[in-house]
Amino acid sequence: MVKDAAPLELELALSSAASGDVFLSPRISSRMIAPLLGKAKPAGVAALPPRQREILTRIGRGLSSKEIAAELGISVKTVETHRARMMETLGCRRASELVLLAVKHQRELG
Repeated sequence: MVKDAAPLELELALSSAASGDVFLSPRISSRMIAPLLGKAKPAGVAALPPRQREILTRIGRGLSSKEIAAELGISVKTVETHRARMMETLGCRRASELVLLAVKHQRELG
């Protein structure tokens, strides 16, 4: 885990540890694997998987986690986990920064 990880990421790490599994922060694992793959890593919003891009689009529209979950047919916890991972990937320390990024990249997100 990285020191400035989102609180939900800490929760995921603790659950993994309690289950006897290994947890690597997405920031750490991507840095470890990228050189092995010999690929340039996309940056910013382009680095997000499709589901996270869907969620980020809805965040930019001002929807709450509960509303996003209902629209996509997933749990609120899943939305919050994706939100935490997006914040990690995009380097956001506050939820408001994630909202600003979503609005700024609205066109790129579709």
